[in-house]
Amino acid sequence: MAPASWSAIPLASQTARASSTAISATVGTSPSRRTTALRSRSFAIAAARSTPATTSPSTVVTLRPFFGPQRTPPANYRYIRPNMPASRTFTYDVGLTWDGGRASTATAGERPPIRVAPPEDFPFGDATSWSPEHLFLASLSSCTLLAFLAHAANGEIDVDSYDADVAGTITRRTSDGRYAFVQIVLSPRVVVGPGQAEAARELTSKAERDCFISAGTTAEIDVRWEITER
Repeated sequence: MAPASWSAIPLASQTARASSTAISATVGTSPSRRTTALRSRSFAIAAARSTPATTSPSTVVTLRPFFGPQRTPPANYRYIRPNMPASRTFTYDVGLTWDGGRASTATAGERPPIRVAPPEDFPFGDATSWSPEHLFLASLSSCTLLAFLAHAANGEIDVDSYDADVAGTITRRTSDGRYAFVQIVLSPRVVVGPGQAEAARELTSKAERDCFISAGTTAEIDVRWEITER
């Protein structure tokens, strides 16, 4: 069992003791399972050693290890999942060719090319082509959709339909005087399975948080979810 006072023992020793108990109690004599558990323990100890010792006895964080019963480590305990990097980097490439006038064509690998031109309220605007402004709003809306669908799949929520409208306002920012999107209103309408509306609503904040595109703008984003059941 964990000692009565975690703060009396060095953090790395606390981690090692909890990990050893979990390994002994649950892994048994299977070499493969013991190897995996020991690897998990080594990651946990390394994380603990790299964390400043600022444990607060009044703060408790619950650890659910891969193997063994639930343990309660000190407040500044950080568990790193084995073989999972702490951060990931994604890189994307887009090509652009000027077509004359104010129009251009954007390409990205084998994807269909997109003709890009100014919106119709700008000089040489073209109402039949995608504008940078419309592409940005489409990116934000579709990114929010993908984030919601990912969380819905993890939560085993059936999504029957999803459609959304998005509108953005561009004007001078008060912070630096530059023209930019300052306000965006996104209105998703989602239909889920019977009895799943409340669970789906609990995922909306996660979908908003995990949209990479919305994270990259300083605009105020107002997301107005409408979730119903079939």
